[in-house]
Amino acid sequence: MRKLLLCLLVPVVECQVLTAWLSRYRQSGCGDGWGGPEYSMEAWIWNNKDASRTYSGCQKNDNENVDSGGQWAKKVTTGIENPVLYARMVGAEDDGGARCGCSSEDDCCADKTCSWTITPGTSGTKSCSHGVHTIWIYYTHTTPSPTRAPSVAPSAGRPAMTLPDGFTSQSVYLPSNLSESFEVALQSFGGGSVNFDQIKTIVKNGVIFDVTQTSSTKRRAAASSTGPTVIPPGSEFTVTCWGAPQCDAYAFIYHAPPASSTTNGDLPAVLPANGWTAGSCAPTFTLTRSGASECTYPMVAFRKVVGEGQSAQIVLGDKDAHFLVIMMVPKVACENTMSGQECADTQSVSDKASTCAYVDGSCVDSWCQQANKDNDAQSNTQQESGDSSAGGGAAQSNTQQESGDSSAAPTSSPSGTNYQHIRSGTCESNGCSYITTEEQCTYAARELGLDYDNLGAAETISSKPNDEQIYGCSLWFRPQINYNSAATGTCDIQIYGVPNGPIASCMCACGSSPGSTVCPAANTL
Repeated sequence: MRKLLLCLLVPVVECQVLTAWLSRYRQSGCGDGWGGPEYSMEAWIWNNKDASRTYSGCQKNDNENVDSGGQWAKKVTTGIENPVLYARMVGAEDDGGARCGCSSEDDCCADKTCSWTITPGTSGTKSCSHGVHTIWIYYTHTTPSPTRAPSVAPSAGRPAMTLPDGFTSQSVYLPSNLSESFEVALQSFGGGSVNFDQIKTIVKNGVIFDVTQTSSTKRRAAASSTGPTVIPPGSEFTVTCWGAPQCDAYAFIYHAPPASSTTNGDLPAVLPANGWTAGSCAPTFTLTRSGASECTYPMVAFRKVVGEGQSAQIVLGDKDAHFLVIMMVPKVACENTMSGQECADTQSVSDKASTCAYVDGSCVDSWCQQANKDNDAQSNTQQESGDSSAGGGAAQSNTQQESGDSSAAPTSSPSGTNYQHIRSGTCESNGCSYITTEEQCTYAARELGLDYDNLGAAETISSKPNDEQIYGCSLWFRPQINYNSAATGTCDIQIYGVPNGPIASCMCACGSSPGSTVCPAANTL
């Protein structure tokens, strides 16, 4: 263990690590004249640096075909620069009773050794087959990067986090049983609750790092001792995957533009630029503060897939972050060689989540889309993934916001604004107000159900001639949404002044939606 911890601190050749284990075995299709098949399987793993073999034990399964996943014969070898991995399997349909090994009484017996040259710095799965028997070996070869000591020791077999000075965290574990509640109270939300019920299939068994400030940090930030955690610009968090072949690292942040744009830590711009994927499969949260008792607030998701022993970093940009959830979820690796049934069975693994879906003959990782399918709650309204102030590059607009419970997918803005599409006159002549920011313009387009995937984020066009443009937020013919703070055109202007040409139109803010609760922005409470 001491050597492994030193390797985490000093990335030298001697500390390159190969980890491998038997992750799955399958035995089926061998006929049996004595009732159902009685299979047995054994496996051994070694490599070109260390010839000592780890053993799976005798795995037996009576009276049925077997396809089992788990972790057997795990072998960890350090100082292995150009690894070659070996595995031997001995499988049989055992007519001699519940025992391992091949004998003259056994049908469909196999004794085979396979080897693979591993590309340094990679991870994946290798298979070895003979007749009706197949084993899968998961491997990962890593050179650990320098890092501060994690807050949870790797020997605990749990995901771990390192934090900036002035912060501490408490691990909060989500259930493995989908029938349980996935709503948890977090200290980092000032005692408010985060509800994962709409996405529970992809976050079960997840570990939430509930990050709070120390007393000295709270004083420097002038934060309330009972208020939500305020994370300053430039703060860096590192989460590490332990206890599973792969993990999904998640960052969820309050997302209700334009109000949330000032406290999103610049994550909608920073994370996608560093290999994270944005999506709308995110939890919602409620607060205990006065004025927010009937309010449910939305969040946006960012995800990064990492292998065991690997880390993902979250580094804030130039803004504070309020209402941030960092989570690591042990998951099943989606193997493109799986059959449709094998791929579907990944959803039933009790101690891991799965984002696998069988698409066009392959088992692929289908994160946000799969979550929508599992909850049978797809909506025609598309969810932008990042605050629009981050720019179009931060928005993964092909993901969809789950419906289901209405509080998880509000039809009006968090402030209760009712946006309308106006095609004549002006916003004011129709009893409405002009939209005054690019962020709100982008948000209005999505809330109106426009084809956001083709529109993109709002574009500032105030440098173009005033007599050809609409003041505020407009929908053009391309289609495209534009924001102009200088023009004076009405909501039925002919674009570029071309007679009988295409007509632009306005998007306006028209007060509160009927029956809606007017909720204060979460970051103003």
